[in-house]
Order: sequence, then C-alpha cells, then structure tokens
Amino acid sequence: MRLVLLAYSLGVMLDSFTDGSLRAVVIPGLLACSLICALLLRDRMKSTHTHSTLADCLWIGTGLCVGLTWHTPWAFNGLSGALPGDLEGRNLPVSGEIISLPQQGRRAQRFQFYIHSCDCEFERRRILLNYYGDASLQVGQRWHFTVRLNKPRGYANPGTFDYEAWLFQQRIAARGYVRLNAPALLTGHSTQSIAWWRFSAKQKLLQIGSGLDSNAIVLALTLGDRTELDASRWELFNQTGTSHLFVISGLHIGMVAGLCFWLVSALLWLSPGVSGRLPRQKLAACAALLYALLAGFTLPTQRAFIMIVIFMSAYLSQRPSPVSLRFIVALSCILTLNPLAAMTAGFWFSFVAVGVLLCCVTSNPPIRDFEVNSQHSVRLLQRFVKPQLIIFLGLLVPLIFWTQQVSLMAPLINMLAIPLVGFVVVPLCLLALLLAYPLPQVVTLLLQWVDHILNLLFGIMEQLVAAGGQWALLQLTSLNTPTLLAAILGVLLLLLPVSRTYRYLALPLLLSVFLPATSPVDAPSLWLHVLDVDQGLAVILQTPNHALVYDTGAGEDAESNLGKSVVVPVLKHLDIESLDALIVSHGDTDHAGGIPGIMAALPVGRRYGSESVTDFQQGAEFCVAGQSWT
Repeated sequence: MRLVLLAYSLGVMLDSFTDGSLRAVVIPGLLACSLICALLLRDRMKSTHTHSTLADCLWIGTGLCVGLTWHTPWAFNGLSGALPGDLEGRNLPVSGEIISLPQQGRRAQRFQFYIHSCDCEFERRRILLNYYGDASLQVGQRWHFTVRLNKPRGYANPGTFDYEAWLFQQRIAARGYVRLNAPALLTGHSTQSIAWWRFSAKQKLLQIGSGLDSNAIVLALTLGDRTELDASRWELFNQTGTSHLFVISGLHIGMVAGLCFWLVSALLWLSPGVSGRLPRQKLAACAALLYALLAGFTLPTQRAFIMIVIFMSAYLSQRPSPVSLRFIVALSCILTLNPLAAMTAGFWFSFVAVGVLLCCVTSNPPIRDFEVNSQHSVRLLQRFVKPQLIIFLGLLVPLIFWTQQVSLMAPLINMLAIPLVGFVVVPLCLLALLLAYPLPQVVTLLLQWVDHILNLLFGIMEQLVAAGGQWALLQLTSLNTPTLLAAILGVLLLLLPVSRTYRYLALPLLLSVFLPATSPVDAPSLWLHVLDVDQGLAVILQTPNHALVYDTGAGEDAESNLGKSVVVPVLKHLDIESLDALIVSHGDTDHAGGIPGIMAALPVGRRYGSESVTDFQQGAEFCVAGQSWT
C-alpha cells in the first residue's frame, strides 16, 4: 500500500515539473497495467512468491501512471472557469460579495470578489479586483460593480515567483479593476461568513493594540494577516531563518493542536471520570481546524490541517497504523487536492521537516526524577538541540534550491524562538482574541505582555545578526543537477545512521554547494535578457565578468516594485551579485520605478540617467552622446 501511494505521489510530482509529454506514453501503460492487475486478481495468481512480486510491481506501475494522469481532470476543472477571451477588456456589470480581507495599497484596495450574477454568463467565479475609489470596503459586503477584467496572468521570468500558478491554485478566474465612472451600489452586507469574523476581529485588535510595536505580529499570528508587516521585519526574519514563526504555518497549527491535547489530558488527569465525554484527539483536531479557519484556510493551512488529521487518524479511529503510512497518505492527499503543490517551497519545507524528524528523532527514555546531574543535563540538551540541528540539515537543500540563501543563525535562534513563540506568544495572542469583546481591558494587558516579549526577542535576534555580520546569512548560487544530487547525498550521509567513516564523505559533497566550480567562458560572450515587466522595460546585459541593467520596470510603491520582485530575483537566478552599471533612460515610472528595489538589494557601481530620473543617489552621471563601453 505504501509503495503504491508513494508511486502515485511521485507521478503527480513528475508531471508538475514536466511539460505533460509523459502522459502520451503513460496512458497506454496505465491501461495495460490495469488490465493485467485485473487478470491477476481474477485468477488469484498471488499464490506464489513470483506472482506476488509481479502483482506488486504492476500495482506500483499503476499508481505511478494514475499520478501522472491526475493533472488532466484537475487542470481541466480549473481552466473551464477561466475568463473567456471575448470578455477581456470589456465593461462587465457584475453583482457579488467581497470574500477576502481588503489589502490597502498606496493607490488602491485589492480584494477577492465572488460573482453571484453577471449578464455575460460569467457567474459563480472568484475574481481579484483593484478598487481605486474612496469607499471603505469590508468583507461580506454585497456590491453591484462595473468591472474590466483580464485573464489571470503573471510575469514569466526565470527565478521569480510564479504568480500565474498561484492564481490558478487559488481558483482565481480573472483579474481586473472596478470602473469608477460607472455606478457602484452597495446592496447588502453578510455578517455570517468566516471572512467577516476575521475582518471584525482584525479591526478590534487594531483598536485595542494601537500604538504597540508588535500589533502587526499579533495580526499575523492570530488571523494570518501579513499585510501590516513592514519590510524591515521581513528582512530580520530572513536573516535569522524565522519567517515561519511569525505567520500562521503548520508549526503553529501543530503546536495549538498539541497544546489543546495537553490541556485536555491535564483535565482528564484531574477528573478521570469525564474521559469518555472529552476525547482528546478530536478536540485537538477541532482546535487545529478552528485555527486554520482563523488564518483564512489558505493552501498552507489546509496542508497543515490535513497532515494533523491524518497523523491523528489512528487515535481518532482507534486503529493503529504505522507513522510512515500516515505520512505517505498525507502526502498523496495533499497532492490529489492540489497537484501543483509540489511547485511551492512551503510544500517541501513542511514534508521534509516532518520527514526528517520522523526518521531521525528517536524516542528517549523519560527522566523519572528531578535530580539534576550531568547525565540528565546532557539528555535534556540532546532533546532540545538535536531536533533543531536535524531540521536545519534536512532543510538545507530545499532552502538553497528555493531561496539561494541559508541563515547560519537559524538553529541557535530557533532553539529560543520556537518555544517562546509557540508556547507563550501564540497562546497569549489567541487568548487576547477570545477576550477582545467581553474583556478589552484584560486584552490590553495581554497585548502589552506580548509586545514586551517580542521586543525582547527581536532585540536578541538583531544582536546575533550584528555579531554574525556577513556570515549571518549566506547568499549562494542556484544549484545545477550534479550539485543538487551531491548536496542531497551529503545531507543523507549526515542524517542516516551510517558509520563515521562514511559521514566524512559528506564534507566534500557539501563543499560543492558552498564553493561552486565556475566553468571558463569565452571572453566575447554576451547575454541579453529582456524581462517581462508588462508595460515598461527592464533589460540585463551580462558578460563573463560584468553585468549591466538598462531600465528597471515599474514601481509606484513597495508593493508593486518590479525592481525588487522581478529584476533582483532574475539577477540572483543568473548568479549576479553586483551591478557594474545601472542605466535608466528616463524618469517615467514604468522605466525608473524599480530603482529603489534594485539599489536596496545589490551593490551598484556606476549609475547613468537623464535629468528626469530623480531616484538616483548622489554620484549618478548624465548620459552623453558618444559614450561607449568595451
């Protein structure tokens, strides 16, 4: 059973990273394997070891083929609801409901809108809209808008976030904006949805916690709302490898479920007679579900909730099953619900972290007395330190593959931050949310405690980053296939129970990651990369020893700065760590708007521009006719 499910999951992931050409070969193989398996079952040919082995191989092949072909019905179901081409760019009157927390940008409010009715037979769809007016939009409001829509596209550049795939997974059928020159009518307001409760709770927490430095963190940890977090906070989280701690993730949902399980266990110990009326496993699963709903039940929280429910299924059904089987069942269920999940970093971080913990963390005998001696101290230290080191090693390859950076401070800081945030900060934030309406004075005190704890934690993190200097966060190059395989083998040698002699082989294998070899390139070579930045321009000129950027794309504010979100990731994908020159043709926002994003991320040598370019720092030069470079 495990091998069949593993083969199915492998087939889904293989089809995610290929162009679908494997299906032409797999479909006949699927039919053949299914037919042979049916014949084997009919004739009961499993009486001998040979026949049993043959049947197992055929079932594994069938699982692989089913996984490779699952994308077709799943993708067809999603694509069938996309915006037809003849409706693009037209004014469409629609009636529907706001179903997400509106995100306030510098110029517009962005929100998800569910269409209930439309004259063009484009109803029962979810769309993403920008509203440039002055009205205050809220979740649950029902509006009649006139909108102009386009198909859900994204920028197509190597090394950047695949926004179009994200829209497809969210089942967004179209993107567009509300026409302000047409009447917009508020027709009602629903206050029964989960989204409305999240909006109401956000407003209440913002009101009670106004003036506190950590108010944005409280919203992120209670409601999964990251819109209030500023860039400096994210920079600190990236440098310390703690981004997963300050938004609702699988770690937090698991901790909440475990905390609920522990609290109910304590109550049952005090009152054993109520054990039948308080099933600990079911209450823990319900706590995980409620917390996931508070976070908006996004794809990451769905993944975490499914993993928790499946891992607890043995206790819920009172039928014991191996942990490895539950792990593979969770993997196959998540890939079935979303075959493109394997193309996201969060998927790999979650399953690799859980997998290495299950494989490498063994149960230790309990300490039965409170005597403090060296043996008990070493054992406690192993229990506390070993999981962090194992997770750090296990996530080393996924981190380098997806982000090209590794925080050497992560194991040390996570040993302090994970228990502090998971078992102190998050419970206090959830308690504040529960008491926000009946006891706002108590909530004010709770949020002040949270603010004090987080400020102390952030101060320690900043001191450690300052002490680490440039070694706090290693910027690495993207992995090619041989280096990726070498890194995986090196990590496995460190994690698996092999002899010390073999562990020494991990050092040269991992050195290929941190000290990559560079192949010689002919001197006259020149690569010209014209980036997809929609309206505007961004061009990278690259030689074996130099790099130049001409124009930077648009960037009216920090949220839409294409220099930061497009140009810089492409430069990192091309292993360009600094620019020899940056040339901006003129000061229009679609050509010069990305300057702040590039200047903040990379060291830039010479800068050239016209008088209309106002975002350059002192030292920029004007372009003069006749200038040339070799």
